[in-house]
Amino acid sequence: MLLVQISDLHLRDDAGAPRHDPARALLRAFAMIRAMRPQPDLILLTGDVIDRSARGYGAAAKLLAQSPVPLLPLSGNHDRADDFRRALGHMAAFAPDHDSFVHPVGAGTLIGLDSNAPGGRAGVDDRRLRWLRDVLAQQAGPVLLAMHHPPFATGIPRLDMARFAG
Repeated sequence: MLLVQISDLHLRDDAGAPRHDPARALLRAFAMIRAMRPQPDLILLTGDVIDRSARGYGAAAKLLAQSPVPLLPLSGNHDRADDFRRALGHMAAFAPDHDSFVHPVGAGTLIGLDSNAPGGRAGVDDRRLRWLRDVLAQQAGPVLLAMHHPPFATGIPRLDMARFAG
């Protein structure tokens, strides 16, 4: 199983002038992935699909539909949970009450854990921890756990100021 992980696209749909064009960067990444040999089995997108300036997921969904291989999206702190689920829910089997998912990968399992704790903090609440415990208890093979937020100190002061809850 060959996975490609991308993160923090911060796709925009406004007329703002960012320092770079995130949509063009994503399409370049897709071209590079398309050219890979062997071809990856899937792309794991670990959050911040849109930028806070984006009005919605319309433009992002059209870009993500151009993925050369199946793509599993996980939400980040810039994403809006309800809109995220409505626009991208067809791409992953999300848990009923949060944006986590379980996906078979080869002989193992990929778990995307929604690390957007209530109140906009990075972390997992009791509900997500119970869900994760239940999912892990059902696994017999290797498990890969993916989240948007690192659950440990990174050495990057801006990220480490807000500690991961849970």
